[in-house]
Amino acid sequence: MRPTRFGTFGYPFAGDGRERPFVACWILAMAAFLVPPLAVVPLVPLLGYLTSVIAASASGEAAPRFGADLRALLGRGLATLFVVLGYLLGPALVLLVTVYGAVTRVQGSQLASGERLLLYAGSTAVLVLFLVAAFLVPAALAVAAETGRLRAAFSLDRVRPLAGHAAYFSRWMAGAVALVTIVSIASVSLQIRRAGPIVASLLVAYGAVLTCHVWGHGVRLARQR
Repeated sequence: MRPTRFGTFGYPFAGDGRERPFVACWILAMAAFLVPPLAVVPLVPLLGYLTSVIAASASGEAAPRFGADLRALLGRGLATLFVVLGYLLGPALVLLVTVYGAVTRVQGSQLASGERLLLYAGSTAVLVLFLVAAFLVPAALAVAAETGRLRAAFSLDRVRPLAGHAAYFSRWMAGAVALVTIVSIASVSLQIRRAGPIVASLLVAYGAVLTCHVWGHGVRLARQR
């Protein structure tokens, strides 16, 4: 990896491609912001590159080049989308239904204290289920990238040793906090007149690449220890 004085924060610019991969990610994120109905089109190659970042970081390599093999990039993006949906779609739907039901019940009638407690406990349990699924996704993507088999991403025998390691947990938490913080700042920047989507997409692209690097580094540490 080409050294950078900014350490982890300089990772998006530390590869052989220097700033070019990050600029490509920025353009794709900007396209998703500007044309929401067609967001999935730029998101597929973006997801493919982010998974490449996880795989490269898990191997201790620098930020990969963008689009060296466009067909492989798109294939990896579609595979990433499938893995993410496979892990998160079910818990996300259950979470939405549960939260909607909780809000409707609370607003529409007077609940006894026991019913209210049960309702909140159920909502919390579903939220925890969603977070657990999100926690497994980077490890699953790293396994799929390493083996070259999409089915391996859903193999608990392969994913569990990584996800159960303290090094992976700490790096996942650090990456998640960084991503949430940057996305929060990006949502505020959308209020900037005219330049809002440009600034927001820049922040989201940087946050996504940085987060995937931290997650990939967690996978690397989990494999070594």
